[in-house]
Amino acid sequence: MNYVINNLSEFITLTNKNDFSNYYFRGQNCNYGNIDSSLLRNKIKHEKSNVLFYEELINDYYSEIASRLSEIELHNFLAFSQHHGLYTNLIDFTTSELTY
Repeated sequence: MNYVINNLSEFITLTNKNDFSNYYFRGQNCNYGNIDSSLLRNKIKHEKSNVLFYEELINDYYSEIASRLSEIELHNFLAFSQHHGLYTNLIDFTTSELTY
């Protein structure tokens, strides 16, 4: 089932009426139409040259900042990169309806 929440009142009403313990949530700051990663949403296709460009971009970013990252940030580097604005192939989901 897909719910679109437009304001806080709708959110409170919906969560008071339903048990969402077996649901996954995808918080987005706008409606993109599909659930796609930022990499695909921003039209970086799976052509070989674009994939190589993406790998080079991530590797360059890693080389630039790796020495300043914690062990957990290094271990989760793609998530770290996504959090800091790089396009990745990751899609965020959560089990908490309060996460945005």
